Amino acid sequence: MSNLQAFQNALASNFPIEIADQVLGRMQQLYGAEFDKKFAAIDPEQLQQTTCLVLNGITPQQLERGLNRMLSEKWCPSLPELRNMCLASDWWTAEQAWAKALQFEAASSENGVLKLLEQRYFENLRVIQNSNRTEQQKSEMIARLDAKYKADLLDARKPITKLTKKALDEVRHILDNEGQKAAHRAFKDIYEDYLRKATEKGYQQEMWVAPKPVKQLGYSDAPRNGVPCPPELAAKLGKVGKRLGGVA
Repeated sequence: MSNLQAFQNALASNFPIEIADQVLGRMQQLYGAEFDKKFAAIDPEQLQQTTCLVLNGITPQQLERGLNRMLSEKWCPSLPELRNMCLASDWWTAEQAWAKALQFEAASSENGVLKLLEQRYFENLRVIQNSNRTEQQKSEMIARLDAKYKADLLDARKPITKLTKKALDEVRHILDNEGQKAAHRAFKDIYEDYLRKATEKGYQQEMWVAPKPVKQLGYSDAPRNGVPCPPELAAKLGKVGKRLGGVA
């Protein structure tokens, strides 16, 4: 097979053009003017062919899933976004993820609730560590404390997926300095790229769980026991001290 033939095969599509036309009709029906704004400048025949190429390999069940997800999608998806919606099963769409990310951010900053939970965690941890219980008992109590802390975080903080949290962290600088509109655009591109890679690898959506807090040691918390001086060094220091004493 020649290189030219190989490239032609790569561009071939078995997706039925009549189904592509119905998909585009459904999108136009749902989104109206927004659909026209996104696709009106493209030749209708070329748009059909591009739709076939993008949806090539999608099964009827996957297509049904994508069309159903469009019913709750606020913005008209691009064709690659529609493919992701077909493949993503239970994954959040980019718009859903952005809405959840904003809820997560709002809950994280409300009334210092999360800071209070962290403070209580360390207070209870200190009580356990200073108690007269055995090490085994302390270990079991700390495990229960950790579990309660994570449960309290889930109650106080809106749920978010690992993928959403990762994309949110990457646009946090934009969100803080340029506002939601700019961050939204960047978040959508980053999230869809991660989503495509995750679905291609067959990963399942997972919820993000806050890690256990790590207390930063202050001066009063730092260990005060010095490192023992090696005997040979102590002997040398003793001789130096004697010589200095004699000079004085």
